[in-house]
Amino acid sequence: MINAQGGVNGRKIDLVSLDDSFDPKKTLALTKKLVEQDHVALIFSTTGGPQNAAIRPYLNDNKVPPAFHRQHFPRKPADYKNFPWTVGGVPVFRIESQIYGR
Repeated sequence: MINAQGGVNGRKIDLVSLDDSFDPKKTLALTKKLVEQDHVALIFSTTGGPQNAAIRPYLNDNKVPPAFHRQHFPRKPADYKNFPWTVGGVPVFRIESQIYGR
């Protein structure tokens, strides 16, 4: 619908989905391809704690937002001082469980 209306500021949206086989090394390699060759505006909803940990420094160094990442691991996901370009996603399982429990 957005593309049919002219896109965002005249730019069409392309959704690219790549399979990293849940391997953090592949995640980083594919992310570098998306940033350096495909010139993506952001990385959306990546899944997996180790995968997100592998790409977060690279994306922040290149000022490409990893937006709404899905990581269920207990390390500090909201580290705005070191990773200002990261836009959080779902809470870790422990916090999610506490929310549902309440």
